[in-house]
Amino acid sequence: MKERREKIGLLPDELGRKRDDLFKKYSIKVNIEPRAVMLINTPAVKVLYSIFIRKTRKNVFLTYNPVTRALDPLVCQGCGKSITSIYFCDDLHLLCSICSKKCPLC
Repeated sequence: MKERREKIGLLPDELGRKRDDLFKKYSIKVNIEPRAVMLINTPAVKVLYSIFIRKTRKNVFLTYNPVTRALDPLVCQGCGKSITSIYFCDDLHLLCSICSKKCPLC
């Protein structure tokens, strides 16, 4: 009875070893390289938005995407990431919240 329990206790380990062995035997390596590219042109609307801060004016172009039916996010001039919350430094660089603490362009 005790031997039988020991053998039953060893079954999960043996199953794992067999599974690993089968994976090593029958695995294949596949390299995938893109062979074609599809370019899709969709009409888009560019909106000129004038921002006045103090006595200074900054023009920002917003793009309306008809596929998503929303404005595309702007890009931080400091780090290049997409932003939805806009910040400006004293020289009116368009920045994200992280870059707004210390403008990398100034």
